Amino acid sequence: QQQQQQQQQQQQQQQPHGVHPQAAAHRMHGHDVAHVAAAPVSTLAASEREVVLATSDVWASIGRLRSGMGDGGGAVGALDRAIALNDNNVGALAAAGAVFVSRRDGASAIPLLRRAVDLAPRHVDAWSSLGTATTLANMVGEAFSAFQTAISCAPDKNRLVALWHGVGVMYDVHGSAELAVDAFNTVLSLQPTYECMAEVQFALGRLHLHFGRSSDALTAFLAAAVAPAALGGRGVDRGIRPLAPADPWVQAAKVY
Repeated sequence: QQQQQQQQQQQQQQQPHGVHPQAAAHRMHGHDVAHVAAAPVSTLAASEREVVLATSDVWASIGRLRSGMGDGGGAVGALDRAIALNDNNVGALAAAGAVFVSRRDGASAIPLLRRAVDLAPRHVDAWSSLGTATTLANMVGEAFSAFQTAISCAPDKNRLVALWHGVGVMYDVHGSAELAVDAFNTVLSLQPTYECMAEVQFALGRLHLHFGRSSDALTAFLAAAVAPAALGGRGVDRGIRPLAPADPWVQAAKVY
């Protein structure tokens, strides 16, 4: 018994101070998990690299889920962890950029989205978000180029609709009213049941008034009044502020 007690005491003395027995179970091949996560991915052993990349993907998924639930702060925190683990995680970069766009924070979104498109040159969502972010930052040339690239990479008509909406917003913000009208009319022709139709019609109403086309403006405002406003994250993710229900009616009354 004395020998057993002496052996137990020796084992306890050899164990690092402050390390709980359960924490020791989380060591991988002699490396602490935190140490592995902090090391550059390219310097890790293959098995460790797989763990870090997979963990980054999990945090990216959590970030996208939180973003979809409207938890912007939680989304940014999770996506930040994903990028810290793997700064080449395109999905995390694009999602984080989109969250900042939804907050109308183009300055924070742009570097993330630029890196995303550098890593994945045909990533439609990243190009689209970059177009909106640079629009918010008054970078017209880059915004136009980003939307053009997104449109050329779009796999189907449904994606094109949202992109042309973004183009219309870009032109509208920067005072190219006739080009904005053309872009918004393209949205109408591509998908009359587009989920942000109220916003599109409202913008058209304002632009028609700008050109003195009162009849067209009234038609657009009334269409906006009966169309459902953009709900959920879709319109907001593109930096589009949802309308208040009374807005189109107020403008229509002014035209009358």
